[in-house]
Amino acid sequence: TLMYSTSKEVMTQNRPYDLILLYDVVDHLEGDDPDSLFKWIRSLLADDGKGFIRFHPWTSKHGSHLYESINKAYLHLALTPDELAQAGYITDFNLKITRPMATYDSFFEKNGLTILNRKGHSDPVDDYIAEVLIERIIKSTWKGNIDREMALKIMSLQFIDYTFKK
Repeated sequence: TLMYSTSKEVMTQNRPYDLILLYDVVDHLEGDDPDSLFKWIRSLLADDGKGFIRFHPWTSKHGSHLYESINKAYLHLALTPDELAQAGYITDFNLKITRPMATYDSFFEKNGLTILNRKGHSDPVDDYIAEVLIERIIKSTWKGNIDREMALKIMSLQFIDYTFKK
């Protein structure tokens, strides 16, 4: 039986599941913390079940989904929320995770889920961003607490896919 639902109640009532799929959900949790979500996911999985989650990090090219209103890569990292608002752009709610792989790994580990596979999908940061805007991005996003190479490495991660089990 295949079930698609966005209702936590319906999903909880029909557990356990052999397979759980989440695509670009966790980074947009509003009013729920990741640990609660991961504990709940664990409660939904059958003992031999598996899950797949695709994360779309805030630090990626279009992590804020501003491309829906203006197609400017990394603009959400170069400008502060106030500067974006002054320009008339409001970003979708997003967990502003600045160290995505380590943070995502911890969501699984803290909540009793075993990572079976993790794969990052990278796209090099455009030269203009890497050469002209990177210092502003480092200051705005990481408060200056990261070196250029690490910032570019993190920013190049566009998606991170995880396969997991209990």
